[in-house]
Amino acid sequence: MSEIKSLLAQMGKAANEVVAKIRGLDEQIDALVTKRNEIADAPLAKSDLMEYVREDIKRRAESFPTRLKMKWARDGRHLNFINHERVLSGGGVQMIPYLDGEVANPGIAFKPDAFFWMFGELIEKRFEDAINNLYWPDPGLPLADRRGALEKLNAEIDALQAERDELAEELQGVVVE
Repeated sequence: MSEIKSLLAQMGKAANEVVAKIRGLDEQIDALVTKRNEIADAPLAKSDLMEYVREDIKRRAESFPTRLKMKWARDGRHLNFINHERVLSGGGVQMIPYLDGEVANPGIAFKPDAFFWMFGELIEKRFEDAINNLYWPDPGLPLADRRGALEKLNAEIDALQAERDELAEELQGVVVE
């Protein structure tokens, strides 16, 4: 009986050590998550925000030339001299889809991608002018450094989480078996 008690005591001690190790890993993970959140939540520099603005405007605008090519240019009427000449001499409005890229009722609806295609640089400039007049807190890390730091922290968190999960599975396996 004393052998069983000794084995149970050893198992209890070993289990407590594993639990302590898991708690230690949890504390490390929590500290890294807190650090990651501080970096992620820190304000951007205006120049970094403007990188996002430029990319967003570009993405919003990118479908307009394709739609124009597929819908209006494919129609071919835009190449016909006499059609344009008749509209001009008759005082009408040309059926050129400046603002929507569509053949039917061109220019009636203003599609957002056309708006960003036509005025993207102006939007960017005016937005930057507007934010230059706003209070701006001191930025955290520059964007490139921030991305690198977050990538490194995520890798560390993932590795610790994998180690923690492995220990927890082993502990459960010992208790269940």
